[in-house]
Amino acid sequence: MNSPLDVRIEALLGGWAPALGRPTCGPGCDRCCRRMTVLMTSAEAVRLVEGLRARPDFEAVRGVIGRRIAALQRALPASPEQALNALLDLGPCVFLDNRNCGVHAHRPDGCRAAYVWHEAWYCGRPDYDQCVPAELIHARIDRALALTLEEMDAGRRPYWGQILPAVWVMLEHGEAYAAGADLAQWLDPMWIEAELVELPSREHVLAEHAAQARAFEQEDFPFGAPRGSECASREDLRAFGQ
Repeated sequence: MNSPLDVRIEALLGGWAPALGRPTCGPGCDRCCRRMTVLMTSAEAVRLVEGLRARPDFEAVRGVIGRRIAALQRALPASPEQALNALLDLGPCVFLDNRNCGVHAHRPDGCRAAYVWHEAWYCGRPDYDQCVPAELIHARIDRALALTLEEMDAGRRPYWGQILPAVWVMLEHGEAYAAGADLAQWLDPMWIEAELVELPSREHVLAEHAAQARAFEQEDFPFGAPRGSECASREDLRAFGQ
């Protein structure tokens, strides 16, 4: 399944290939899948849950997700930092299957854009996003904000958050979400307090979109990352990652 983001990413990778070569990432590498700290939008959660429901082992996978949610719930109430640590303590991504992604065709955009050029063993650190070129981070954020606005325009009340709670909310309340219900009535307030899930306003999304665009245009290292277009070789990205 090639999304608009996939097309944009492949164009960037192709443009950098003469100087940087292809990324380190590929089938069988699961280093960045060893933690469940991927941010995603409700639109991405819809896509992922649709893929899950088509699987013959859907109920079993749903049970695994539910048990992870129960374990996360036991760590609450928590500050955002404590909640992030609780997610890290849960171990590898719930969708990791024999070192491959079990939802690859429907994976979040944050996973689609997580390409690196350094040795794989650096991945999985809390700061590994800093090794991803700024153009890829910008493409992912830009797409997330655009999807959120599209959901609002369609009469839905979108949210974004960490992959585990974001997917669980859609599993539990997908039909209500599609009908335009405000999911705030079903969200645990502790999730919102811990910033596991957020229900942004249109004003917030528009302001965030403008701020992200401004940062990308004006900063030398937007989002704390180097620009792939300004790297002379993959060694530049490796050095930054280290």
